[in-house]
Parts: sequence; C-alpha cells; structure tokens
Amino acid sequence: MFDEICEVYEEATAVLNCDGTDVQFERIESFDQCSFSAELMLNVQLKKLKKPTPVQRVVIPLITKKKNDLLCHAQTGSGKTAAFLLPIISRLHHFSRKRGFETNSYTPYAIIVSPTKELVKQLYDDACAFALRTGVTVSYTFGDIPMKASVAGLTNGCDIFIATCGRLSQFVEEKYISLEELRFLVLDEADKLLKVDNFYSCVKEIKQQKNIYPTHRVLMFSATYEHSINDLVQSFLRDDFVQIQIGQINSAADTVEQTFLKVNKHTLNGINGKEDTLLEFLLKHEKTRLVPQPNGDDYWKVPKTIIFVEQKRLSYRLGLTLNDNNIRASSYNSDLTLKMRYQAVSKFATDQCDVLVATDVGARGLNFPNVQYVINYDLPSRDLRGSQNEYIHRIGRTGRIGNVGAAISYFDPSSINDKRNASYFVKVLQDSRQTVPEWMLEFVEENETSINNLSKDAFSNYDGEKN
Repeated sequence: MFDEICEVYEEATAVLNCDGTDVQFERIESFDQCSFSAELMLNVQLKKLKKPTPVQRVVIPLITKKKNDLLCHAQTGSGKTAAFLLPIISRLHHFSRKRGFETNSYTPYAIIVSPTKELVKQLYDDACAFALRTGVTVSYTFGDIPMKASVAGLTNGCDIFIATCGRLSQFVEEKYISLEELRFLVLDEADKLLKVDNFYSCVKEIKQQKNIYPTHRVLMFSATYEHSINDLVQSFLRDDFVQIQIGQINSAADTVEQTFLKVNKHTLNGINGKEDTLLEFLLKHEKTRLVPQPNGDDYWKVPKTIIFVEQKRLSYRLGLTLNDNNIRASSYNSDLTLKMRYQAVSKFATDQCDVLVATDVGARGLNFPNVQYVINYDLPSRDLRGSQNEYIHRIGRTGRIGNVGAAISYFDPSSINDKRNASYFVKVLQDSRQTVPEWMLEFVEENETSINNLSKDAFSNYDGEKN
C-alpha cells in the first residue's frame, strides 16, 4: 500500500526553480542513499522509518546537496518534519565532531519557528529522538516556560533551537542567543504562523540582525496554500528559492478513507443521534474487546480514535459519557492547562486511553502513530468555502506517513453550518477521488439557492467557546 500511495504522490510532485523550470537533482529511494552517520541511521530505524515518503525523497537531497532556500507544500501527515530534521541533524553532526563534541550553549546552527506550544514540544521530542548519540543538542522555549528556566536550558546545548515567535524575539533582543553561526531558519506550519500576530515582525527582526550568518538558508513548510504566503516568500526567501509541491495542495491525503453519515444532533423517533451513533460504532466495532481488570474496572478496548467537537464543554461532556460506558477517553481543549494537555496527549500516545475528544486546538501538529479513526462528531462551523482548511487538518490526524486511516463525519442536515459547507465537502471527496454519497449530492442540489444566499453573519462562532 505504501508503494501505491507513493506512486500517486510522485505523479503530483513538482520541484521548480523560481522561474518555473524544473530543478535538476537526484531523488532518494532509500535512507541508505543519504550518507547519514551510523548513529543517525540507527535513530531512523528506532523511529521505524523504513522507506522515505515522497516529501522526504525530494527535500532531504535538496537540503543536503543544494544551497537554495525552500518553499515546500505537502499534505498533512506526509512526513515533513523528518524531511527537514534528518538532513539538518546530519549536517550538524559533522559540526559537533569538528568541535570535539564541546557543548554549544549560545550560537544555534538551526532555529525552528513553530506557531504553538504543543508543536514546539512535539518538534523538540522528534529532534531529540533523531539526534540521540550524535552530539547534536536541542533546546526549546515558549511563553509558558519561565524565562529563567529557558535560559538555563541553553547550558545543555542549543545546536537546534525550537521556539514560538514571541519567545524567540525575546531571546534575540536580549542576546541570550547569537545568530552568527545560524545555518538554517525553518518556518514550520507557515500557513498557521501567518495567523500569529507578531510572526512577520519576528522573522523580519531575525533576518535584519547584523551578525546573522550571511549564507543561512530559510526553509518554509506548509500543509496548505494561503495567498499571504507569497508575501513571506518575497520578503524572506532569496530570489533563487526552490518551490516543492507534493500532491494536491489544500486537499485531503489519499491515505484517508472519508465517510459522511447523515446524523441528527439528538436521537429522535428511534433514529440514533450523534451520541448514540458514536457509542454504537465504538462498542460494536469488530476490533473492540472487553479487557478484564483485577479490581473489577473492566473496560472496552476500542480502536485508537480522535473525536473532534466544536465546543470545549462538549469535549468534557462527551469524554465523561465515553468513560461512563467503560471506554477510556481523555478531553483536550484550550481551557486545560498546558500540563493537563500534555497528560492527555501522553495517555493517548502510550495507549493508556483509546479515545481523545478534542476541539480544533488538536487539529494540527499533534502526531500520533496508529490512529485508526478520526470522527468529526461536529463538522467545522466556519465557512470552509474560502481558504479555511480545518476539515483537512482534522482528518490529517490519521493516515499519516503512508499508513491508511479513516475519517467519519457526522453531517447534520438541520445544522446551518453543515448546510453551508456541503458543497465544499463534495468537492473534497471528488478531489481525493472518493465516493460522494448520493444523499449529499441531492442535498447540495436541492439547497443550492438557499446555501448561496446564506450570510456569513448567520453562522454561530460560539462566542469564543471553541478550541
């Protein structure tokens, strides 16, 4: 299946110079072609990366053998993180050998800017795993970590420094780090970084530092395309940058099987509503089994599932309902403290719970192995017909890095938000070559006029209750 998926991506891969001509380079087919050290190759194996994904086949040799800045668009779950971390760590491994593995606590060689605290922590964990035994050191910081602790953390080494925008600006302004040895500036999740208030000024400040290493490279990665990314390209990338597009941008990954079910919000006249539909699916799934416990607290082991809801209070209520039915579930939303969110993520990642009930704060960057299902209990409430991509990011939590997953969405025909976005969902299914339910096509056709006349002001934004 992995090879079949790669063939699809290869057909839709473009690697272009800024003038639109093809870039001449040799793609890799295996990690053995990367000239990684024995230590780094062992880490690749420990992370269970067997074959490079399409984005890794292109990005790794471009970072390793070229000197251009990069702009890379690749779908969620395509392996972008390893695509830039592996060649960067490989390069820095040579640096650490040259300096005799002496700790570098002031001059990072690579800075990775990420939009959220959760993504920073996840990048840090991935970087540490790949850098194990190489002598390459990794440090991170964001606003919730006391400044004193963050600065003290630099003493353990900061060859790679990962940060959110605000904290990075503070470290540069107050000269806790120097940019004189900076080789790589990575802008991860650039489409989401654009929504961070001080992002543009943060990157501008870095680029204008007088002591910045003159030939540093900017590597920009994004899962979706926003027109405003063009402003970043013109401002921060050199004229000879290389643009990479893997697969169809702003579309669902081919590794995710999408299913839409017409489900009312509540059970009515013997017809299951959302909650009963969910419980029936999980409890009657062919892989669900009862796990006896010595203390009598038996539980149902259900497939690893992320459930998305639109309101924080619903994430709590639905989590309690699942636990009341002996299904191990955790809630995840922005009202939880960072520590509580880490605990929820850790329990889900280590199989201490099988279901994570999340708002859209969990729709990007939280990468878990072996997620079998994403269930859109509530579909996104925002107008998706423009450049919004919440649905794509949500379902990208499954079917990652060549694995196959499934996304099940509950479409409520009485919901004004679902009604408005119906044509968008039809297009996503068609673009990803998946079957569109007959009832959905009929729904769009029957409601086309009323959908087009709907005002954006008519839709609920939950008054900040989301996330």
